[in-house]
Amino acid sequence: MNLSPTKIAVVLGLCLIIPGTIFYWYDPVLFPGFSPFEMPLFHSALDTPPGIYLGLSYGVIIVLCLALAWIGWEMRRAVPVWWAALMLLLLGLNCPLQIGFSQPSWLDRFLQARADNLALSAFGNSANFPIEVLAPAIPSAKLTDIQGLYDRWYASVVAMQIGWWFYMSGALIFAVAAFFLMADPAIRWTQMKRAVVVIFLFLGFHCLAPALGEACWNLGQQQERQGNRNQAENYYRAALAFDEWNRRIPRVYERLGALAEADHRVHAPEYHFLMGQRQVSQKDLNEALDEFSQAMAGGDVDLRRVAGNAYSQAASTLAKGLYNHGSTFGGVPVKIDMVPPQAGIAALYWQKAAQATEANLAENFMAARAFQDSAQYDRATALLMSDLGMTDDPMIKAHLFSSQGDVDYLRGDLSGARLNYLKAYSVLNHNKDYWSVRAVKGLTDNAVNP
Repeated sequence: MNLSPTKIAVVLGLCLIIPGTIFYWYDPVLFPGFSPFEMPLFHSALDTPPGIYLGLSYGVIIVLCLALAWIGWEMRRAVPVWWAALMLLLLGLNCPLQIGFSQPSWLDRFLQARADNLALSAFGNSANFPIEVLAPAIPSAKLTDIQGLYDRWYASVVAMQIGWWFYMSGALIFAVAAFFLMADPAIRWTQMKRAVVVIFLFLGFHCLAPALGEACWNLGQQQERQGNRNQAENYYRAALAFDEWNRRIPRVYERLGALAEADHRVHAPEYHFLMGQRQVSQKDLNEALDEFSQAMAGGDVDLRRVAGNAYSQAASTLAKGLYNHGSTFGGVPVKIDMVPPQAGIAALYWQKAAQATEANLAENFMAARAFQDSAQYDRATALLMSDLGMTDDPMIKAHLFSSQGDVDYLRGDLSGARLNYLKAYSVLNHNKDYWSVRAVKGLTDNAVNP
């Protein structure tokens, strides 16, 4: 059969779309990725139990669009094929736009999970036992301060996995080819005008409220520089109302705190949040914790969350300083007199850090380590078991099982220690690139010390 270049492009696009629908689209860091059939179309996949989502998922809509394209192809009608291809393309764009703009809780959870992984890696280096770098590779430092619209788009795209890139490449090729399947220029022009209207409505759905929020933020800064504090506060409040992302990052609350300070409203929660940030910059972490606690006592749920994250970071930094004060040691069982002298106090601060934030896997892990080092084995086990219920990432689970093996070894339960070391070793399926040095060392110690 003699195929035209346009029809070859259609086939090529479909050959990329199909595997792209099977592979992972989204990387939540602490869990295995989500495929399109596991991602709801109208709310966060992170709020849905793992597994195939039987409701209106990305995968279901992709199948329906492919069915429409096939019907149009069989009937030799180019227009239905074109609209199916366009819907496939917009569906792929919908995912990062949903993550970063219309439902930014996805992006917030991604960044918190990434921070958890980086904290675990840094802790492993400081404690002198191997915790591999678990966070995804980032091509630049843009993810350290996500604020504006471009930053959010960039971070959302970084969160996408190989399946999405396959899918989007195929959808783009398919859409271009389907456009040229419409041989009549008049029909092509008419359909293009309609498509432009649909695309603008689609982008407006995702981006209008964030754009208004960004505009209000800029106007608030302008009014603040001109000394119009009341007008500036109104714009800042509008920025919070329009855009959920502003309610998940510190910048607006910091400016509201500065306005409260200028007006001598020292009891405002935003004022205490700003004071906490200043104390952090001055390395006075205990004072910062007190200020963040007062900010968390206010009635604004969103400010409580942002202040809780700041409290958690400050408490974790303080705990790490206490933990590292004194001698360091290896991750396999050690004598109690070799542990950091303030490990028990550090554990309490890490627990406070965990209680103040939604993303607390790293803080629980570090608290468990410090409880282990201060011979509080039951408390260490409780936290490790709690963390095991928070993640499906095989690397993290391997470290959690290894740590539980350390706890069992130190309390004299050698059979339990061996079992957990074996779990740590097997959870990675014996991948030679990621095997757990701590687990192998623990198994060796058990072999020579039955």
